[in-house]
Amino acid sequence: MIRCQSDVDSAKTYASYDPTTSPIFQYAFIGSIENAPVHSLECFDREVIAELKIQSITIHSKGGKNPEDTLEKRQFVYSKNAANLHYFDYRFDETPNIWSDGIVYFDWKQGNGKIAFTKNFGVKRDYKSNILKTKDAYLFLREKRADRIDSTWIYGALQHPEKVISKIGNSLYSVEIYLPEGSSTTDIQHVFQNLGFSDQSLLLAEKTIVFTRNNRPVSAFILNEVYSQISQSKSWEYDKTGNLVKYEEYVGNTATRSISWTYRPDLLPDVMTIDRKQYFYSYE
Repeated sequence: MIRCQSDVDSAKTYASYDPTTSPIFQYAFIGSIENAPVHSLECFDREVIAELKIQSITIHSKGGKNPEDTLEKRQFVYSKNAANLHYFDYRFDETPNIWSDGIVYFDWKQGNGKIAFTKNFGVKRDYKSNILKTKDAYLFLREKRADRIDSTWIYGALQHPEKVISKIGNSLYSVEIYLPEGSSTTDIQHVFQNLGFSDQSLLLAEKTIVFTRNNRPVSAFILNEVYSQISQSKSWEYDKTGNLVKYEEYVGNTATRSISWTYRPDLLPDVMTIDRKQYFYSYE
């Protein structure tokens, strides 16, 4: 169990934990950290949040007319042993400044939940999704129209997925497979060919292989129709404690998005830099 304590100035700090075995991030989904969790879970691990007894995480940037003013703020407010998340996203250079507002309920012990947002990207609209735990996967169901439901299937653990399959209606949209570093093209082909989808469906779908090391993703590649690697799409770098220090996305051989982190002495994220823009973490 991870313990928390307060120092003399009442700023809450947390006893060090091992990010290799219980990281606060779900590394496979870290690319969603800038987005409101409208159709999926946030990238923080609920079980770790519960163990740390964290009630809220705030991520904010500074800027505007006064460099010390808060320009953007994302707030994750947890309750009910981290099963309930109320998410707010503020943009103080916009009117109105509440950019996103929603509830993400997820019983992390049972694997079921619901997502309900009333606003996203500054637009008032109801966004609803259901989270179901099946025997083999977590299923995210997004109702787009009365006659169409989009879905994402995450097989394995959320912290260590084995495959992520997305569908638009009944059509296969993308497949992301996780295999250890050093896996061959034959290994990759074998996994794809045993998914149970037709050759035509797999031909048209976006196919990605994510290589892992010590159960953590390290690099991802787009695959062609014969499951050979075309180009790198993502990369992850970790420090000696196991904490993620850099995540990048690529188009071709060019990095189009770069996120890096520095950490506090208690190993929780402190500062995040997204394409040279800094964001600061605080916890309650």
